[in-house]
Amino acid sequence: MMSGMPQYGGNVAAIHTAVDALHDLSHDALPLMVDAMGDVDLTRFSVEESTRQSP
Repeated sequence: MMSGMPQYGGNVAAIHTAVDALHDLSHDALPLMVDAMGDVDLTRFSVEESTRQSP
C-alpha cells in the first residue's frame, strides 16, 4: 500500500485514501486480532535455523 503513495507534489487524495485505510485497519481489524490471539502463548513459539518451532 505504501508503495502506491504519491511522492511530493503528487495526488493528495491518494494520501488521504491510504491514511483512511490505515485508520480502518487499526480501528476495526487490530482489536479483533488481539481478541483472537488472547489465548495464544507466544512464548511457546520460536524460530531456529529459519524454521518456526511451535508446540
